[in-house]
Amino acid sequence: MSDGAEILAAVRDLFRGIERADIPAIHAHYLHEPRVYVFLESWESKYEGWDQARRQASWERLLGAVRFHELWLEDDAHAGQAGDLGWAAGTVQYRYSAHAPGSPIVEAWNRGTWIMERHDGRWLTVHEHVSFPAVDPYPAG
Repeated sequence: MSDGAEILAAVRDLFRGIERADIPAIHAHYLHEPRVYVFLESWESKYEGWDQARRQASWERLLGAVRFHELWLEDDAHAGQAGDLGWAAGTVQYRYSAHAPGSPIVEAWNRGTWIMERHDGRWLTVHEHVSFPAVDPYPAG
């Protein structure tokens, strides 16, 4: 694959695990070491280090409340690498619904950045930062 393509493929594969609500597949995309560092917009907004039980409980809570029907990277996604260090960034579009009967499917988006390392031929996330756009907090004028 060309420069960065393998990294984007790893992010897309992470998304497939989320769509399937497959927590072991999701966890397989992260480095299981103390230096993993994740920022998310949720009740557990920051993870420092790899704590399998905590990550498991957090995903169970999220996936117990919400079903992700589809996640994809928009065309603005970029990735690159230098040796065994890589990065990806871009807009993430997704469709989700609550597990309650009759819940509508909602489309939303966020911004994501992943810093990855290659281990045994696989790109694993060392740092992830997902944020949701908000109204400009710094108005000019």
